[in-house]
Amino acid sequence: MLLSVIRGTAVAMLLFVGAAQAQESELSQALRLSVEELRNAGPAGPSLEGVSLTEGVARFYERRDYAAAWTETAPREALVAQLKNMASDGLDPADYAVARIAKGPDSQAATVLATYDVMATRNFLLALAHLFRGKVDPSSLDAQWNFDARSMTPDEALGYILDAVKAGDLARVFDGARPKHFAYERMRERLKRLREIQAAGGWKPIADGPQLAPGADDARVAVLRKRLADAGYLAADADNGSHSFDETVTAAVKLFQTKQYLEPDGAVGPA
Repeated sequence: MLLSVIRGTAVAMLLFVGAAQAQESELSQALRLSVEELRNAGPAGPSLEGVSLTEGVARFYERRDYAAAWTETAPREALVAQLKNMASDGLDPADYAVARIAKGPDSQAATVLATYDVMATRNFLLALAHLFRGKVDPSSLDAQWNFDARSMTPDEALGYILDAVKAGDLARVFDGARPKHFAYERMRERLKRLREIQAAGGWKPIADGPQLAPGADDARVAVLRKRLADAGYLAADADNGSHSFDETVTAAVKLFQTKQYLEPDGAVGPA
């Protein structure tokens, strides 16, 4: 009896493995056809050293021997997490089909899986391209732009990306694509802080009334202190609810005015 059960289990496992291999082979063929269609449609999207986005997608699958990258839950969730984090770079995750990717494929049919996987890869590479080179050509916005574009050969870039996908370490490749400049990191930090303030209800307005000036004792000064502290112009411990417009508040107001190109007189009026 036990021998029969073991044999039956072994047969079932072989049938399962065979079915899985057949499905994988069918998906691989569907991906190959999708890549051919991409190439036939011609180059599109941003390019790196003359290699277009669509060509990059094609080479991605060629180097993977037409294996799917995003049909499993873990890599898909990792990609979604990184695309959502693009908001910290001032980019809109919706531009990279994050909701569609998070939803997953509509069915397990090979053609559906292939279409979904190629769509996810295209947006994955597009996001990396925007992080690496920017979403717009800066020289089109400012003729005096004096930063040289970063350079990486297509083969180097693709090898780096494929290694990260294989290792399941998408954070590494996204972080590697970001500019390595202290000003960029500072802007990301400040953007994060401003969005936290926005999520908490935004800046609390200071009520109308007479001008607030050094030496004043007014309940609105407590609101002013919080506003200056939230914006980083006043130390957190100075946001103590005091109504006194003291020297600390005056210095913070002057700093704010200077940063906003206002006359740094230390007084808070309509401007």
